[in-house]
Amino acid sequence: MTTLDSRSGWTRLGSARLAALVGGITLAASMTFGTAVGPASAETAAEFLASRCANYIANPQPYEAARSHCDGADLSGVDLSGVDLSWAFLTEANLTDTDLTGTDLHGAYMADANLANATLTGANLTEANLTRANLTGANLTGANLTDLNLTGSALVPADITVDVMDAGWSYDGAYVTWATPSMPTGVEFGACDYPSGTKFPTELTVVKCDVATSSSGSYGYFTVYVIPGPNWGEPPVTGSLGSLNSFFGS
Repeated sequence: MTTLDSRSGWTRLGSARLAALVGGITLAASMTFGTAVGPASAETAAEFLASRCANYIANPQPYEAARSHCDGADLSGVDLSGVDLSWAFLTEANLTDTDLTGTDLHGAYMADANLANATLTGANLTEANLTRANLTGANLTGANLTDLNLTGSALVPADITVDVMDAGWSYDGAYVTWATPSMPTGVEFGACDYPSGTKFPTELTVVKCDVATSSSGSYGYFTVYVIPGPNWGEPPVTGSLGSLNSFFGS
């Protein structure tokens, strides 16, 4: 409602119209000067990645110049579902709480990346590298793990070294055990070609273990090294003095 002030001759605006006018001026100013107001502040996933990555490629290819470089980037807590990050470099990237549902991470290099509580449901991880990546609380239900490099990741046991002397003296090896790794949601730990509790020889042995989701499976390797004891010669033959024979004579 508009009224006239008889003392000054100024036109007064009712409270409703005044609020509308001020709101309109504020909105216009915010649009003019780029203030974050409402939908004007919305940012697409591509724009976000371009602002956080050293080099973001929307349509990546499997060679150096055509891959996104997001090493060490903070990509935490955002919605990157369905984005094409295939072949991307994501070493030490922060992907905590990030939504990667259906994201294409084919061939992505994610060594030491933080994927804690990330959602990777249905993500394509074919040929990706997760060496030392943090997957605590992550959800990989239905993710494609085909040819995923799991060596050094939390999905397979860590490398083991034991001294044969500490494990109980034996000339030919030691029994070595390990715990099944804690699996993220949607991932099952399978069998290893050498089960826990196997007697390993006094040398380096490579162990292969399988993991799987509901849609696919992959594998990773870890090593077991049994350090030999002192070189005391061959085991004595039962009923003889063994290596002492050479001292006392036969």
